[in-house]
Amino acid sequence: MLWLGSFERPPIAYTRPSGPVAPISVRLASANVTNGESVAKKCLACHTVGEGDKLGPDVAGVTKRRSKEWLARWLKEPEKMLQTDADAKALLKEYNNIPMPNQNLTDAEIKQYLKYFEWIDAQPAGAVKPAAAGH
Repeated sequence: MLWLGSFERPPIAYTRPSGPVAPISVRLASANVTNGESVAKKCLACHTVGEGDKLGPDVAGVTKRRSKEWLARWLKEPEKMLQTDADAKALLKEYNNIPMPNQNLTDAEIKQYLKYFEWIDAQPAGAVKPAAAGH
């Protein structure tokens, strides 16, 4: 099965860093909301920002529904989470068994996404309009 984005670039081999890894909250401190908005535009093929579900769930409120660690793993390796994570399996069932494709995101891109999602969720309800979300 070919997914949108699966042709964008070849999969990146992931190697676990040696030594201690800083908590995600520390790594997110250097992320930039504008960069996150820019990279998140590709999400809009399947997700909305504050307009309800599409092929996948609305990203508004995602940082209130899931931990940063869970979201980082989901963005990095959704196919692996679908094999082992109960919440990921429930999402698959809820959204007509359409799995989220692995976008082969870098750690830097994931950091930007998470920062952007946090920014969205910090805004008053309805304040983020589709144009601001990249439409």
